[in-house]
Amino acid sequence: MRKIFLITLGLSTALFAFFSKNGNIVTDPSTGLQWQDDNAVASSELSWKAGIKYCEALILDGYSDWRLPSIDEFSTIIIRNISGFEHGLYYVYWSSTTDEEKSNHAWVSFFGDSFTGHYKKTNKFPVRCVREQMQY
Repeated sequence: MRKIFLITLGLSTALFAFFSKNGNIVTDPSTGLQWQDDNAVASSELSWKAGIKYCEALILDGYSDWRLPSIDEFSTIIIRNISGFEHGLYYVYWSSTTDEEKSNHAWVSFFGDSFTGHYKKTNKFPVRCVREQMQY
């Protein structure tokens, strides 16, 4: 089943973004990114390195080219709203982005707010994998 969600951008703008959900994947057409949105999201907490490995090994809805998103990629959906996602809302997720000042830290994003922070890579947080949508 395919679902389409209308998201408004900001309080004083007339800009809109359409997210669509097909199976276990939410697609953001403005960036071309597809996001994992299945029961496994937020079901386990992993270290940063284990999170990277998890995403690289993920096979979801027939796709095997998943990866851990950068903190900038997370911000593209967080700042516009997370409507359209059904699973793992309001959790802190690992990003692939290492803190430039502390190489043993990586950035996290609170999915449901614009909060970001950095934590030691040995801490355990959930992951939400991402992939590039194939363009034809």
